Amino acid sequence: MTSSVLQIKKMKGIGELPLSLLILLQCIIFAIEVKVDDKELMSAIQIAIDGLFLVDLFYRVRCTGKAYWKSVFNAVDASIVIISIAGHLFAPGIQSITALRVVRLLRMFRILKLIPNVEHILVGIGRALKASRGVFLMLLILLVFFSILGYLLFRTSIPSHFADPLIASYTVFSLFTVEGWNEVPSLVTIGSLDYYLIRGYVISVIIFGSFFALSLANAIFIDEMVMDNNTGLESKVDKLTSVVEHQSKQIEELKVLLKTRT
Repeated sequence: MTSSVLQIKKMKGIGELPLSLLILLQCIIFAIEVKVDDKELMSAIQIAIDGLFLVDLFYRVRCTGKAYWKSVFNAVDASIVIISIAGHLFAPGIQSITALRVVRLLRMFRILKLIPNVEHILVGIGRALKASRGVFLMLLILLVFFSILGYLLFRTSIPSHFADPLIASYTVFSLFTVEGWNEVPSLVTIGSLDYYLIRGYVISVIIFGSFFALSLANAIFIDEMVMDNNTGLESKVDKLTSVVEHQSKQIEELKVLLKTRT
C-alpha cells in the first residue's frame, strides 16, 4: 500500500496546488509587467515559470507513459507548455506578442483540476451538450430567420442594429438573452409603420427565442447534468422492488401451502 501511495505522488509531479499558484503568479505578472520598467526581470520570471512547467511535464510523462496523453486536460496542458517553451527558444525578442500571452493565459484552465470530481462534471456537460443538439439547432434556425427578417424590415429605419445580417444576428442574440430589449423599439419614430412592426418583432423574438427555446435548452441541460445523481437512486429502487416482488411471491406460495394443508 505504501508503494502505491508513493507511485500516486510521483504521478502528481510538482503538485496541482503549487502549479496553480504558479499560474496565478504568471497572471499577476501579465497584469503588472506593463508598469514595470525592468522587462528583462519579467521575462526571466516567465522563463523560470515555464521551465518549472516543463520539468513537471517531463516528470509526469516519465511516470505515466502513454497513459498521460489519454486525458484531454493533459494533452492541452502539454501543448501550452511546449508552445511557451518554443516561444522562448525561437522568438526570444517578441515575448510581448499577444498570441503568446493568450496561450499562456489558457493555462488557467488547469486550476479546474482542483475542483472535486471535475472529470465527472465535464462528462455531464458533454452529455448535456449532446442531448441539447436539437434545441441548439432550433435556436440557430430562429437566429438566422429573425436576423434576415430584421435586416429586411429595419435595415433603413434602424441601421445601427440591422444594417446587415451579421449585425442583425448580434441584435437578435441580444434579444434572446433579453438584453436591452426596450432599447431597439425606442429608436423608431413614433406613429410610423415601423413603430408597430418593431414592437411585434421584438415580442416574437423574445417569446420564441427566450421563453421557449432557451428555457427548453436550460431544462434539458440541467436534467442531463443531474442524471448521474439519479442513477444511484434508481438502482436502489430497482433492488428494493425486486426484494418486494420476491417477498410477495413467497407470501403467495405460503398462502397456497396453508390452503392445501387445511
